[in-house]
Amino acid sequence: MAESAQEVRVFVSSPRDVLPERGRVDAVAAKLNREYEGLAKIKTVLWEESFYKANRTFQSQIPEAAACDIVLSIFWTTIGTELPPEFAHMPDGRPYPSGTVYELLTALEASKKRGVPDVYGRGDTYLSKGNYDRAIQDYGQAIQLDPTNVNTYSNRGRAFFYIGNFNAAAEALLHSTELENNAYSALWRYLARERGGENGTAELAANAERLKSKDWPYPVIEMYRGQRLPEEVLSAANSPEERCEAQFYVGEWHLLRGDNGAAATVLQAATVICPKNFDEYAGALAELKRLKL
Repeated sequence: MAESAQEVRVFVSSPRDVLPERGRVDAVAAKLNREYEGLAKIKTVLWEESFYKANRTFQSQIPEAAACDIVLSIFWTTIGTELPPEFAHMPDGRPYPSGTVYELLTALEASKKRGVPDVYGRGDTYLSKGNYDRAIQDYGQAIQLDPTNVNTYSNRGRAFFYIGNFNAAAEALLHSTELENNAYSALWRYLARERGGENGTAELAANAERLKSKDWPYPVIEMYRGQRLPEEVLSAANSPEERCEAQFYVGEWHLLRGDNGAAATVLQAATVICPKNFDEYAGALAELKRLKL
């Protein structure tokens, strides 16, 4: 391994009931290390690969998740092992429900303060693979652990949107807009309400007033408020990513007006030009499926 290869520490946080999944993470890391030898070295941090002293608590001997570069959190049927009473407590004074929860929440708090580590949950994996029901279930568990995480609500809301449960999508996205002033959360909340048969225009206007920037995607908000035409939004999109998003949001504009033919045209364009990891790509695919195209 070349001296210049960067080491990336990946902390795998989970209870004991997902040992096969933990092993899979290690296998993927080994595969990536072979492919990127000399460029990067992925080091998985797994509690089962170390020895521990009997005179100290188990959790206190595990490296801190917040000190790693990436934290991958996996849950299934349990949240983990209860911590001893003398172990550190949450900021509100309550004990952490388990060691795994401690790892996840401290990593999330560190990420909010200094941008690292990157924290990923199984829900994100299911969402990226299009397994929306499982993603929704996992995001629900994640919200129980940390009801202040904006991204969890946003992702859960979009997963509901993709499967056509617009009322549940609107509810999840409401929490997202309450926790953070974000143009995309405001847009998806508006679309979920409108697609669910509600009028979301007044709320969209109120959310738009709280935004600090009128950069992209603000022109999309203006379109939904009747202040811009769709072709003006398409012209306002300057980068490839913005042009991708514009196609999707213009498609939704047509859907809300019952023009399924025009909607299908731009939504199909979105599936062609959007990166496959974009929310708008998944949204366009879901809408085309509902249109049976």
